[in-house]
Amino acid sequence: MSKNPQALTGQWNGISFDANKTFLGTDSNYISGSVLSHAIISNASRSVILSKGTSLLIDEVDIRYCSFGVYLNESGYNTIRNSIFTYCDFGIFIASGYRNPENKIYGNTIYGCSDVGIFINSNAQYSYDNYIYNNTLKACSIGLHIGNYSNNGEANNVISHNVFISNKDAIKLFHKSNTISNNYFVLNRNGIICWQSDYNTITRNLFSRNKLHSIILAAGSSFNSVTYNNLNYSSGGVNITADSSRMSLYNSFLYNTLFQNSDWSFQIGNTPQGAVQFNNLINNGEFRSFLNQSDSLVHGEYNFWGTVVESAI
Repeated sequence: MSKNPQALTGQWNGISFDANKTFLGTDSNYISGSVLSHAIISNASRSVILSKGTSLLIDEVDIRYCSFGVYLNESGYNTIRNSIFTYCDFGIFIASGYRNPENKIYGNTIYGCSDVGIFINSNAQYSYDNYIYNNTLKACSIGLHIGNYSNNGEANNVISHNVFISNKDAIKLFHKSNTISNNYFVLNRNGIICWQSDYNTITRNLFSRNKLHSIILAAGSSFNSVTYNNLNYSSGGVNITADSSRMSLYNSFLYNTLFQNSDWSFQIGNTPQGAVQFNNLINNGEFRSFLNQSDSLVHGEYNFWGTVVESAI
């Protein structure tokens, strides 16, 4: 689908649900209550507004050319599934300052959002334990953004089995304690950016052919665990950016494979870090594979460098 030059957002206010409930079984099958399904919604400012304690099932809805696709405002425990969001500013937006916990967002295609595909714009006192899985986020400015400038407590969002393709930045974490697992990142500018984001678990993801970096830890992102990922065919693998005021420290990298990245596998600007061990670092950078730009040593024992020749290592 190409951008329609005649399609203008904000031509009407959208559909609002206040204090509506859907009741689903443990297998996520419908039991009773309100449902929004099999609808086409276009050219609204906020296509679907969920507020005042609404917990709704949204299933197989097509939302196009809107400022906000689904807008959650004091609304948790929603299920948004099997829907299509095309050329909105924000696909799914979870507002800040209200209780919006434990939403399930899965099986959706979110394409061409000029701002963010899925934005969890709340601190963990109000929005937490969201489960985002089996979605495709493509050609957005940011695929998924979690957090803002007033983050307190743990987010505990689970981001699993999604495909991020051709976004400028696939995921930006601005909040702590998220799990990012079993996702596929391809042809984005950057894969995952942690910005003032601690204690995240990044595991078993595949990063391939991203233009700049697979993983960036910046502006004071510490105590993150990066394990069992494949980071291949990008410019750089892992970049811990140099910062003297907000240093990113004590991150650990275990059992990852970094292969054929054109500039380097690791670029480390702050130390101390946690263990950088048991990784496969093969054919990264023509002249430099592992860059430690700090003034301290990095513990990089027990890695495999694509050869057993000591002089080559």
